[in-house]
Amino acid sequence: MVSHENFSNPTQTINNTSNENRFAGNESTPAPATNSRLTLPPMNDGLSLQERPAEAMRLAQEVFTQTSNWIEFFRETLGVEGFVRKLFPTVDEMRYFEESHEHGQIQEMLTALRSQDTGKGDTLEPQRMITVRLPKSLHEFLRVQAEELELSINKLCISKLLQTIDEKMVPEERGGRRGRRPGPQGPRKKKEEEVATQQPAQQPYGSQTPYGNHAPYGSQTPYSSQPLRSPQPNSYQQPPQRPHFG
Repeated sequence: MVSHENFSNPTQTINNTSNENRFAGNESTPAPATNSRLTLPPMNDGLSLQERPAEAMRLAQEVFTQTSNWIEFFRETLGVEGFVRKLFPTVDEMRYFEESHEHGQIQEMLTALRSQDTGKGDTLEPQRMITVRLPKSLHEFLRVQAEELELSINKLCISKLLQTIDEKMVPEERGGRRGRRPGPQGPRKKKEEEVATQQPAQQPYGSQTPYGNHAPYGSQTPYSSQPLRSPQPNSYQQPPQRPHFG
């Protein structure tokens, strides 16, 4: 039986969260992360699409009674390896579930657990970071909204990311996808070296001389095939002397 407090009104618990729970920057060295899974009852197979939301709710209630950590609850329910993905493997089936009443109830369970978050999620899973480029006006909007809700910007952004996204509100990508791709990044230095080896070596400007890559005075240059004349030692003539009247 579901027994967590404030499940029916998770927003009230979020607003009553203390400042110590809202900011986790003063935590000591985190303990090694564990990736243990919960023991859940077997999932019923062979259900119709209309019967699967109720099955997802049954399993979610079981997870809700076994853990008080929202990360563990999310991993077992809505995560990539959770049972929701197994019950609704296609995109259309997932969209059907996201519009169901059961999906909203699971989201309320998740919010209720997040309201009790102590900021020690790194003890369950390794933490990852995403760098997002934001306009200044949007950043200021998030900052003010976090202050109004008495939340940290980190918790506010996670709350927005956990919500179901409407495809009509997603802009189309123009051209190639910019920025870093999700997932592990390959060795960047190695790729740059491969590109450098494929490019032909550039010829130095002018001929190679002790003066560097530039042609010295009097040698052949790309502007003319004739060598430049060197100044003659006796080409400078003395001016005529003025007569002296004594």
